[in-house]
Amino acid sequence: MLIRGLMESIRALPAVESVGLSAFGVMRGRGIVMTVAAAGAPAVPGDNLNTSVNYVSPEYFSAMGMQLLEDLRIADLTSKPRKIVANHAFANHFFPHTNALGAQVGTSEQGRVAGPEYVIAGIVSNAKYVSQSCTY
Repeated sequence: MLIRGLMESIRALPAVESVGLSAFGVMRGRGIVMTVAAAGAPAVPGDNLNTSVNYVSPEYFSAMGMQLLEDLRIADLTSKPRKIVANHAFANHFFPHTNALGAQVGTSEQGRVAGPEYVIAGIVSNAKYVSQSCTY
């Protein structure tokens, strides 16, 4: 309630175009790092699968100037399996020959097949974290 009230107060200021919230700020670190793979695929030795995870509000992307590349279905974010928004680099890495929207991904370890834990509900443009372009 406090955060929602603060966001509404900021949104009401005359010069504010959009307000977003994130658990981890950009250029401050990578957030939570976990290893992922397409559902049903094993993590390949030597492949860079570490992915930065951040928890954000629905308006975060517009507030940060990140372009939605694929339709984001906000209503879908509350249902199971858990929904994620992937950046363009992530989508191209894991799903190079198909549309990643609706694809399933899961956490994995080297040699272990990833289970279907998440569904990609939206795709956004890449952002910068830790002074370099976030790979995925």
